[in-house]
Amino acid sequence: RVMCDEKHVTCDLTFLISDAVESDKYAEIVAMIGAANKEDARHIDSAYKSGCGAFLTPDKGDIISHRDSLQRLLGMRFFHMTDNWADFLALVDSQAT
Repeated sequence: RVMCDEKHVTCDLTFLISDAVESDKYAEIVAMIGAANKEDARHIDSAYKSGCGAFLTPDKGDIISHRDSLQRLLGMRFFHMTDNWADFLALVDSQAT
């Protein structure tokens, strides 16, 4: 969900209104990672809406600590960018055709 007061939104930004609406899973994502982490929830929700199969993050506290629940809810894999780098690369390699 894009908010007008977001610092990355400018007057010349063009996007579809449908891209700025959260998915049906957004409220559950917020409930899992905490209401104080709505920016993280928007990133996760955007990846989910885009059909991403994997989410790579440095955030151990708000995202990786809820990895199992998020994976069950969204059907995508979550990797810590340092601790799970080899696993992430293995997934990418397995998807390459």
